[in-house]
Amino acid sequence: MPGKSPRDDVARPSSPVILFKDHIGARSTRNRTTMGIIRSVCGRPCTFPSGGWMESTDLPTRNVAIPALGLTMLRQNLQREVGPLPAIHALHTAGFDSGKAIWESLCRGPGQELPDLDDATFWQKLAAALGKRGWGSLSHRAVHAGVGLLASSDWAEAMGGSGEQQPSCTFSAGMLSALLTGAAGGSIAVLEVSCRTCGDDTCFFAFGSLATIHDLYGLILEGQDLEGALAAL
Repeated sequence: MPGKSPRDDVARPSSPVILFKDHIGARSTRNRTTMGIIRSVCGRPCTFPSGGWMESTDLPTRNVAIPALGLTMLRQNLQREVGPLPAIHALHTAGFDSGKAIWESLCRGPGQELPDLDDATFWQKLAAALGKRGWGSLSHRAVHAGVGLLASSDWAEAMGGSGEQQPSCTFSAGMLSALLTGAAGGSIAVLEVSCRTCGDDTCFFAFGSLATIHDLYGLILEGQDLEGALAAL
């Protein structure tokens, strides 16, 4: 079809165009250190606030443990019932809302308000909180002035060896976006750029401003690997 972009027919679970349009608004400055990406959105140090980012309600938050396989079955059945794109959107939205609830739980109780977290402490506490909830290990890597990477070799939503062609951790991308948005007090986008479901050794989640992550996604769609795409930003 004349004028049609090659991207028009590509629908990937990690697409920021699809996943972040309902949650991400203002664009933040790109040329920052990795932790600065989080801090620059709201112009203050990263905090675990007692309130402000999301209003707490009187309804209690209940946590339910389910097998990780349940996330895979939910995704696959949603794809069959409603199609890939609606399934992606639904899972990301559910992940984002769940991430908000997790963030609220992290903000409760004495000693949870930390006005001046250093980088190492923030990532250590985030990884520990998610690990206790069964998500797996998570480590932070500084790879670009405007993009950070979160890595996991055992992430719960990924199903290694399944032979699928697309990244599968859509719920997680939404959840991580909400958690980092909560830390920043402003919008942070998350894009899964490598996934064990596709045969990769590690799940990598890139995060940054919407503009930067959108550009990164476009470069990857054009055929660049992650290292080349980051260099081209």
